[in-house]
Amino acid sequence: MKAVVKLEKGASKIEYREWEKPVPGPGQVLLKVKAVGICGTDIHILHDRFPTTPPLILGHEFSGEVAAIGSGVSGWKIGDRVVAENITGACGSCDLCRTGHAHLCPQKKAYGSRSHGAMADWTVMPAHALHRIPDGVSHEEAAVVEPLAIATHAVLQRGNVRLDQKVVIIGPGPIGLLAILVAKSAGANVAMVGTSEDNARLAKARELGADLVLEAGPNISSLLNSWKPDRAIHCVVELSGSSSGIQHAIQWVGRGQCIAAVGLAGKEVLVPWDEAVVKGVDIRFCFSSSYQAWEQALALLASRQVSPASIITHRFPLPQWREAFDAVEKKEAIKCLLIP
Repeated sequence: MKAVVKLEKGASKIEYREWEKPVPGPGQVLLKVKAVGICGTDIHILHDRFPTTPPLILGHEFSGEVAAIGSGVSGWKIGDRVVAENITGACGSCDLCRTGHAHLCPQKKAYGSRSHGAMADWTVMPAHALHRIPDGVSHEEAAVVEPLAIATHAVLQRGNVRLDQKVVIIGPGPIGLLAILVAKSAGANVAMVGTSEDNARLAKARELGADLVLEAGPNISSLLNSWKPDRAIHCVVELSGSSSGIQHAIQWVGRGQCIAAVGLAGKEVLVPWDEAVVKGVDIRFCFSSSYQAWEQALALLASRQVSPASIITHRFPLPQWREAFDAVEKKEAIKCLLIP
């Protein structure tokens, strides 16, 4: 089969090349990859800014079709359309795994960075990681379920966003834009905050239904304060991982309300701790997404309460992976898919 492989450390050490087709072992299924998304993590891997264990097939956002089934697997058949959680190596027996939080299992090996991913014709996944794609949902839409599940986990499960609440989202990347859709599906009022480099994505935020779209600047706090001033901000979804984003989140969120912290900083950040304590802010850290978040994200797709198709701006055949990576890195694309 063909695959996009990071052979060793170094940005020039990724190739589209022949690779051995995997064989499903006990408890595993072989999947024919139908579509795979490019994530910011993949760009970091390209430039050695994210830990990996090469040689490694990249890619962790994907949809596929069951092509072969290993021993001991039940409930799946050839031809089933599926997506899969990124929980390769999770033990399946600890308290975290047994309660739907295998994404936090200490035995987990991140799919596409610590174990072979989906930028290939075929991939193998543990059967317990699979979720069924609802009828009427395309493989391209399903390939966006992984970031949609992260948005669902942050907004609905950790943020507990409900009808008519005020929500501020910091960071208009793909997860932030999907978070708009998820929050609007709950009936919330949504503000999106970005920077001067995010003009196209802020325009997309307006298109997706954000009630207020703001570019960060000296007047941003007063603009937020004048937005429905009779109501406090219930939840800030922080996706930037920047010091300024975290500081603004604590400044803007209402007393006794919550911050859903998603963005990774990659370094130590300054936090106005005393302000957060005095305001009684509930900071809820959100890493990846739970089993329940995947199911909820798929239910939102099936009911058409959320449609991620509009953030899919670019598609490339898998052999053109480098052009696709360039489009993502230059912010020409919002969500870019590779099609094997």
